[in-house]
Amino acid sequence: MGWEVYPEGIHQVLKQFAAYPGVDKIIVTENGAAFPDTVEGNRIHDHKRVSLQKVL
Repeated sequence: MGWEVYPEGIHQVLKQFAAYPGVDKIIVTENGAAFPDTVEGNRIHDHKRVSLQKVL
């Protein structure tokens, strides 16, 4: 989609939040990956996003 990919930014934000008093753990549920989706039938297949998750 032409968006910048900057993994170091996620790392910096997590380190900043982890330094807050009282934060015991951080759970990342979305990494912001964006791919142009296509509708096939009644579903959106996220093949690239799923492949990316397997690598990480």
